[in-house]
Amino acid sequence: MEKGSEKLSDKLLNIFLKKRNLYLILIIILALVLRIILAFNIDPIADEMNVAVRSIGVHKSGTMNSVDESHSYYFLTEIFYKLTGYINLITARFPSIFFGLLSILMIYLIVRKLYKSEKIAIVAAFLVAISVFQIKYSLAEMDITMAFFVLLSSYTFLSAIYDKKEYMYYLSALFLGLAIAIKTFAGIWVLTYF
Repeated sequence: MEKGSEKLSDKLLNIFLKKRNLYLILIIILALVLRIILAFNIDPIADEMNVAVRSIGVHKSGTMNSVDESHSYYFLTEIFYKLTGYINLITARFPSIFFGLLSILMIYLIVRKLYKSEKIAIVAAFLVAISVFQIKYSLAEMDITMAFFVLLSSYTFLSAIYDKKEYMYYLSALFLGLAIAIKTFAGIWVLTYF
């Protein structure tokens, strides 16, 4: 049993020590630090107060949307409230920080698939990690989370085309549907698939 666990630990160590993975991990750590600094040092904005308050107990509201927007993001924020055990502005910002970090990974994967270059993909991931827009919208906003699902949809769509995996078209549609459920203007992305 120890030999099997040694092999697994060796595999994990090799994954982290590969140069490209190390760069990607460092980029994501940098992105996390920048977003945490912002989360703890910026005053709340109006949309954040809306999200932070509307997310409390949204699963008990009995509705899936209101006149102005879907409740999907509120459900997501409430999950983070439950996971952390706290209801405050910092935990309301966690979903955007989390999905913003995953967006960096998605940019890396998309660029690597399109350009077949590790260097270009690493540079693209770095630029997204330090992007002022990405960092600023890592507040309790729906935009970064919606963008992650659009990127995930795009990646699965590209996988369907480049890797000839037809089932990826269905995953792409599912992820785009999730993006639209979070923020409806993601629906415009459908036009790019034709």
